[in-house]
Amino acid sequence: MRADLMGQKFNRLTVVGFNRREKKQDYWDCECECGGKRVTSTYSLRHGICRSCGCLKKEGDARKKGKATKRREDLTGKRFGRLTVVSFSHVYKGGIFWSCKCDCGEDHVTSANTLRQGHCKSCGCLSREANIKRRISFGTPDGWKKCSKCLEVRPEAEFHKTKHTYDGLAYQCKQCVRQKQQERNAKRKAAGLQSYVHIELRRLRMDVLVAYSGDPPRCACCGETTYEFLTLDHINGGGDKHRKRVGGSTNVYRELRKQGYPEGYRILCMNCNHAHGHYGFCPHQRKREEIDASLNLSL
Repeated sequence: MRADLMGQKFNRLTVVGFNRREKKQDYWDCECECGGKRVTSTYSLRHGICRSCGCLKKEGDARKKGKATKRREDLTGKRFGRLTVVSFSHVYKGGIFWSCKCDCGEDHVTSANTLRQGHCKSCGCLSREANIKRRISFGTPDGWKKCSKCLEVRPEAEFHKTKHTYDGLAYQCKQCVRQKQQERNAKRKAAGLQSYVHIELRRLRMDVLVAYSGDPPRCACCGETTYEFLTLDHINGGGDKHRKRVGGSTNVYRELRKQGYPEGYRILCMNCNHAHGHYGFCPHQRKREEIDASLNLSL
């Protein structure tokens, strides 16, 4: 039996007439206090799912926008440590970011909360200066650095270069990094896994093979597809000079990938590549030429 809602009011909506029955639900024509109209079901009216024609949501959005505008305090010209706020930058994930100028002349973008709470006082120069003073207090001379793992003071040449530290050098010396990599690879080998370096080199080599012969890679002469048998061939020669210039086959692969795989190279299996290098031709090529010649004679 249909419930009669004529004339009843639900929040801002007043029922003015029956509209239709669809999928066991009764739908009613409603009029909002703002003058708008809305068709909704009995269930939505009684359970408070539909409370207006949409004006309530618009008013709520407007209030939120007003709060956000009010919350965005203008920090232009204010000073926080060594930073002077120059202009508004952007909003990201609810945070308001400002463009600042440091006393050292560098530009820096940071959030308003970070500035107010004192977590950001410079572009990074303050931290660099503090670290230099700390090194001097520990007695580390210029051109030397203390390794964070072995705690030995070593020349700066024994540290890898990086962009993520204040002085452009890694925290650990090359010897400690190498030892850490060897221990990690030993654990992977004991577990029956390949080292990360071996996996990366295999991926690099496969990229070069696919780029010059297609997927799956194959020999351009005999059609061999076994990965371990395939090699890179310099069509016009000069492979030894190329490897010596860049420092090995791996660096040859890296250079080709960086240059976008230029022309002048092809993929051959070891047998075909060896034959071309020592005899200037491949037996597979001679056999094909003989077969073609015999076919032409028979025709």
